[in-house]
Amino acid sequence: MQERINFLNERNQDTYGDPTLLESYELHARIQECLFQDHTDQYILIAGIVAGISLLVYVRWRMIKRAESKKF
Repeated sequence: MQERINFLNERNQDTYGDPTLLESYELHARIQECLFQDHTDQYILIAGIVAGISLLVYVRWRMIKRAESKKF
């Protein structure tokens, strides 16, 4: 964006009505909006998946240990 502003200033053109510069500002605003969105729901989902997999591994491990203890 700064390069475009410098280019327009060198040619003594208006920077407020330049369509290329306006598109750059709009894209920049969209990127900022995406970055600053609240993503806490994703963290809860990831924590739930990790907890579920851990519980599944623990239950399976207990079943194996219980089966081994019945053999002896």
